[in-house]
Amino acid sequence: MENLAEKPAMLATTVATRELLSAQVEVLRVARENERSVKTEVIGVLQFENGQLAVFERGESWWTVRLLKRMSLDSAEALNEEMRSDGQPWGKLISIDSFRVVRAPESSGVSSWRVHSLDGLHKLAGTLKEAYGPTTKRIDYASVVALGDSVRFPVSVGDPR
Repeated sequence: MENLAEKPAMLATTVATRELLSAQVEVLRVARENERSVKTEVIGVLQFENGQLAVFERGESWWTVRLLKRMSLDSAEALNEEMRSDGQPWGKLISIDSFRVVRAPESSGVSSWRVHSLDGLHKLAGTLKEAYGPTTKRIDYASVVALGDSVRFPVSVGDPR
């Protein structure tokens, strides 16, 4: 993934939007704090009919994905097996429940990922859709703000171009 640190907001937003759309993730334009090293004005959202919510935020050269409710450990382990890239637990393409260090998830399930490739983003989005079923356009904005890092409030839904 392209490193978007300190890139102009327009470029970072364009790249992030393209990556989200390629993974079939809803694009949500948001107000954000300006101190972030990645100046994108969009996040990704998968809001499921069953109430589950996934929020996708672009980091420098990765995506952080957070769930409102934990994914079962069985589903997370199945995803891990498919994404294992170097023989080490939890692989390099997707780090589970990790921000700085890769570690095993809690026994109660998994609530966050760091995704290091576009293929990993596609696979994680697909796995979430398989696990949680149909998505809806009725987004729980309060939960988006609560899950998002430095997200102040949603501005609009859809491709911002």
